[in-house]
Amino acid sequence: METGGPSRGPGALSAADLDSSTDSEGEERVRRREEREEREEEETRAVASSPDGRYLKFCVELGRGSFKTVSRGLDTVTTMEVAWCELQDCGELGTSYWDQADQIRMV
Repeated sequence: METGGPSRGPGALSAADLDSSTDSEGEERVRRREEREEREEEETRAVASSPDGRYLKFCVELGRGSFKTVSRGLDTVTTMEVAWCELQDCGELGTSYWDQADQIRMV
């Protein structure tokens, strides 16, 4: 019967190996947590509000089409998430939504 401590088989790690791998894993976890917190902070930062202040627009784009962009928003009265839609102005690259609406109206 051996009394010299635990036997080490092939592929066994020493205490120093475990400490260094634990340190690097811990650093990686801290880095991932910090990145997640930064992303969450960015997503919850209001970048615009409605003229009356009831609705807030956040920096999270949910979708984009040919005429509008949809971002995450918040109704501050009901505390419900809403979709904040903004019409895009195509500028010189194409006709805007309003130009096309005027053309349709004339028909």
